[in-house]
Amino acid sequence: MAHVTVGYWPWREGATRAARSVLVNPNDIAQASLHAYNDPKKAEWQRAALRHDSLCMLEMRLKDLMKSSGGTHENIKNIVVRSPTLLETTSVFAPTRHKGARAFQAAPDQVLRRVRKYTSMGEPHAGLVEHVEAVGDPDRCPFALLGLPAASSPDSLTRFLTCPRTKQHGLDLVVADLTRVGRSDIQDDWEKKLEVFLTALDGFEGRRPAVLVVTEESFVQRRAFRLLKSHAETRRPKKKAQQLGVYLDHPTLLGPATELPAEMPPISFQADIKDASLAPLRRDLVALGQRMREAGAGLGAEAVSRTLAFVRRCASLPLGLQEARETADILYDADDDADAAVRAMFRPRMSATTGPQRMLPDSPIKAVGGGWYTAHSPASDEFSSFESYDINDWDGYGAKPITADTVKAARSFRHLFDQDIPPADIAPGADGTIGFEWRLGAPDKLTRILIDVGPGGRVFARRIDEQGHVTVFSPTRVETSARELLREIFSS
Repeated sequence: MAHVTVGYWPWREGATRAARSVLVNPNDIAQASLHAYNDPKKAEWQRAALRHDSLCMLEMRLKDLMKSSGGTHENIKNIVVRSPTLLETTSVFAPTRHKGARAFQAAPDQVLRRVRKYTSMGEPHAGLVEHVEAVGDPDRCPFALLGLPAASSPDSLTRFLTCPRTKQHGLDLVVADLTRVGRSDIQDDWEKKLEVFLTALDGFEGRRPAVLVVTEESFVQRRAFRLLKSHAETRRPKKKAQQLGVYLDHPTLLGPATELPAEMPPISFQADIKDASLAPLRRDLVALGQRMREAGAGLGAEAVSRTLAFVRRCASLPLGLQEARETADILYDADDDADAAVRAMFRPRMSATTGPQRMLPDSPIKAVGGGWYTAHSPASDEFSSFESYDINDWDGYGAKPITADTVKAARSFRHLFDQDIPPADIAPGADGTIGFEWRLGAPDKLTRILIDVGPGGRVFARRIDEQGHVTVFSPTRVETSARELLREIFSS
């Protein structure tokens, strides 16, 4: 393929995370680029508007990464350090949310970001700056992956589907990720969002791109196929939607398909010894969490849940914990919060109540091994990580800083919760607030409560019922009538 433009829908903040864990062979890429650069017939397949030469020049420099080292452990570490990731070798462009701005901004910093210093690209007089900028430009790179956001109306997608890239080179394929992780941001109304997206594609100028829907659940697959089928039947000439199921020994799109034998052997199960050895600890933690919830210690129960999540990760690692930490430190080396969260996955961080030194001040909580403890020093809580967000653009998308005053106000607001208020999902907001979210009721009758705490202790609340109707409550402050606001919201 000389050039390709692929769309990924629905775009979400962590869409590229998996690609940062997939290493590619630098020598293979360098050899392929060398052949393309020396192809005597390249003028027949290269487009003048696309910088094929820049891509080849950069990828040929990947041969500089092919170094040898001694020692088994050092070899493994050297491979991780000197192998580019799938993301570093792919031009990915996230959608720009701000109206009036370009649909897709240039992103030269992502081009071979981590491995540049091991090649001549890092030399000041190498003359490759222009090539890096070209490969990081959505209008000039030969191969581009465009992030397409979920929207509530087809018109909201117009500027993404009619950007200069798609107008000049078309859109070859759209991958609709409807796996559990892929639809995590549109969990409740993914069908409506998919319907809107397909309607927008129906009005695409030029050759309509093919749509590949990826699912892992038969229930989601059937519902998505009905939508695809209904849109395919309205096209002229009429198109037929197709379904394809693939059995994979290792559930990944990058793995080879398995050839099934004519006769299947009897199914057998073998226990994971490492996982089984942690079963007693898991049982004790589950029991502890139940007792905390029964006692109304919601914060302590959440800490136990985080500890359980860490135990599950340790039990399912394909390699040792130390190796996992070193690999995560190498691949996720940025200073932003997303990378810090990945690195923290392989380090025990048990907030609040899992031991004598990790408990709320003067709060006697019974631990796994029995006995009562009283903490003498403040512990980290669910707001501690937000203290590092007191900077502009902490999310890479222009987010406002979350000040220490806002973190303090959110803590005070959290202390107003009584036992009748269920635990909330707490997350930082791009507008400089800290958000609390509750999802109440059955999935088909879901009510959402959203409360934002901002600078000066300002509290903004709204409730969205099962019909999508929004009730906005009068703003207040944490130190005045926030408790009364909570009572009004959760008693109605």
